[in-house]
Amino acid sequence: MDVLGHMFDDHRFGVKGLALPGGGKITDQTFADDIALYLQGMRDNMERTQKVLDIFCKASGAKIN
Repeated sequence: MDVLGHMFDDHRFGVKGLALPGGGKITDQTFADDIALYLQGMRDNMERTQKVLDIFCKASGAKIN
């Protein structure tokens, strides 16, 4: 799950998280094998998010439920 979190933070994928007060941003929170996503709700952002998930699932064998 750490790898997936790093993928969401990687500027090459272009996933846009939510802005936080003070200039930070959040894209995800993980706990064990669960992940919560905090993303801007734009169509292109959702497509980039799906691409990250597809790459991660293919590489790891994980499945989204």
